[in-house]
Amino acid sequence: MVKKFINLIFNIFALPYHIIVNIPRAVKAFFRWLVEAIRETLNLSWTLVGLVIATLTLTGSAQQVTGLATLVTLGVWLLTMGFRKK
Repeated sequence: MVKKFINLIFNIFALPYHIIVNIPRAVKAFFRWLVEAIRETLNLSWTLVGLVIATLTLTGSAQQVTGLATLVTLGVWLLTMGFRKK
């Protein structure tokens, strides 16, 4: 019981250290993902151009639905990059 309590106290005090140590790793992973996301977006550029033109030429609710669908699809595409790489 005492050993568990000491381990708990140690883990609580060591938490800021682990957070500080892992921040550079998280930032590095985020920038790696960001570069990959930009690369994927550039690969989709002609598709996105077509969807943006379609959004701009439509009117009313069709324009809103097409614009929202474009953004949602791009978001899903970027979030699932890791699945397609494996």
